[in-house]
Amino acid sequence: MQSIQAVLPATISVVLGSKDTKAFRTEDYYFYYKQLKARFLTQQAAFDPTQRPTPTGLEDHGRWSTIAKQILEDKDDLSRVANIRKTQIKRLSQNGITTLRALAESTAAYLPKMNQSTFETLRAQAKIQVESIGLPKPKYEQISQSENSRRGLALLPPPSPHDIWFDMEGYPHIQGGLEYLFGATYLDPQGQMQFIDWWAHDRAQERKTFEDFIDWVYARYKQAGAMHIYHYAAYEVSAMRKLMGRFGTREMEVDNLLRNEVFVDLYRVVQQGLRVGEPRYSLKNIEHLYMPKRDGDVAKATDSIVYYERWLEQQDGYVGSVVLCGRCLGEMFESGGVSGR
Repeated sequence: MQSIQAVLPATISVVLGSKDTKAFRTEDYYFYYKQLKARFLTQQAAFDPTQRPTPTGLEDHGRWSTIAKQILEDKDDLSRVANIRKTQIKRLSQNGITTLRALAESTAAYLPKMNQSTFETLRAQAKIQVESIGLPKPKYEQISQSENSRRGLALLPPPSPHDIWFDMEGYPHIQGGLEYLFGATYLDPQGQMQFIDWWAHDRAQERKTFEDFIDWVYARYKQAGAMHIYHYAAYEVSAMRKLMGRFGTREMEVDNLLRNEVFVDLYRVVQQGLRVGEPRYSLKNIEHLYMPKRDGDVAKATDSIVYYERWLEQQDGYVGSVVLCGRCLGEMFESGGVSGR
């Protein structure tokens, strides 16, 4: 604009995802921009397309995730070992173990400066992943626990006909995020699996959805105090606390549910109780044990965000293939993937 008009614009504006427009004083950023531009042009001038960068496996590569994943698979990178940490990768590499297969085939009795049980756990995980390559379903084994241990499968309470399997979908690209979809699978009086959902597209609807869900859950809880709400990973409980604080409502009900351990995190159960031949223990990976490959468009958790954003832009009834994992959790129990004691 300056080269065309011979005048530097006083302000520059940015249109946010929420459609709000934010104006900024140009001179506050202009010289920093020029420095960035010069560095960018220098980098481009020296760019060598034959020098491919090496991604690290424990980072989010955004739109480059697919190619980064392929590079790491080609390298048989240690980051592909499920639940491994950066410090553990560094320690293994320092001792000459630089690939997943090398870890799986290691005959070392111990590793210097690494806890013995940690090394054995990582080696066992790498071994079962290698053994699962090419199989229609990954291998798995139960991790033995000490007597009276409160870990793994021992965290599962006795089953109840009033149990609920619950999942949520959130949209992060507005201020404070929006919990736009609650879904729950449950058994009706005839023992048939049913699915119920609640939708919200603004703050007022989000509040009502939260209240309606908690009211429905709490009514079942008062009717049969032995019931539990199964979910996968910590998102659902964190969201309940957030919504309770945001709207200042249903505090007593949520507090009672949390205090009485009605919510059961199946991620902890699986991670502590099973060793699975998968590079991650996400629900999408664990599904490979008990159900066929997904044939819809939503193959990973972030896909639902894309489809919801598309619906926001084209509110013509199109909702894509958003599938709540609450239904998947129900199928997980029904198929015997995980069961109460």
